[in-house]
Amino acid sequence: MIVKAMALVCTVFVGGDSKCVTEFYPKTFETMQECNVQLFQWRMYELPRNKKIVLDDCVITSYKHEKRK
Repeated sequence: MIVKAMALVCTVFVGGDSKCVTEFYPKTFETMQECNVQLFQWRMYELPRNKKIVLDDCVITSYKHEKRK
């Protein structure tokens, strides 16, 4: 299966303005567990301090079909 990570990310700007957008993590994953681990790392270590993940999810975008021999 091919899994994508997506999140609603809110940014707070100087002066108190804020904006929320849906962002997709650029990498695809083989399993839901890999995706969830990456979302956690994205949230904890990769986002700047003025951004916050409000809502996130891993979405199955397609299933790989193995060729039969």
